Amino acid sequence: MNQPIPLPPRASEPDPIRGVLAIVAVFAILVFWRLGTPSKIMFDEVHYLPAARHLIALSSRLNPEHPLLGKELIALGMMLFGDNPFGWRFCNALYGVIGLYGAIRAFWWASLSGRGTLLFGVFLATNFIWFVLSRIAILDMAMAASLALAFWQWALAARKGARVHLVLAGLFMGLSMGGKWNGVPLMVFPGLWYAHARWRASAGQASAGRPHRALAWLVGVPAARCRACA
Repeated sequence: MNQPIPLPPRASEPDPIRGVLAIVAVFAILVFWRLGTPSKIMFDEVHYLPAARHLIALSSRLNPEHPLLGKELIALGMMLFGDNPFGWRFCNALYGVIGLYGAIRAFWWASLSGRGTLLFGVFLATNFIWFVLSRIAILDMAMAASLALAFWQWALAARKGARVHLVLAGLFMGLSMGGKWNGVPLMVFPGLWYAHARWRASAGQASAGRPHRALAWLVGVPAARCRACA
């Protein structure tokens, strides 16, 4: 479990962490710039702002077909900054910035390509969907950013073999399901790929790898976390 699994060989390039931080910083400035504009309710905010208000009041649960995490983040922003457009959208904006960093770092650890990582970062930071979802109070960013963080930890686990990264990957997958169900199909691939690679790495070694433990972290932890969010 504590040994890295084989990954495709890549050219040795330095970690482009400074460039990554620059991309994320520019994205953060643009996302938070006039975050309260427009000042009126936009898109599906009409559904989730009332749900967040009910959560704050502990009165009732609206939209029970959706998990709670996204609505809890909206409610947290409202509790911190008030029931206003900035408060509605603050946590989604912050999580969008964090998720962008996680996605770029996931690409780096999966590829070890510095130029490819920076190019991916620019593409994602300028992706209009990611930008807009970071600036409105709906559920999608709770799902997408959590999934990006899960893939970052999964890539670290695959590269380094450290169990803590598997645990964190499972935790963030569970948070993603706690945000919205749309990301569930994508969560199948890290577990299946990791288990397959472990089995190949431990071929002929009865005690090496133990891929069933990886599946336990990547399946059991998300299921438990999702149950807590539901």
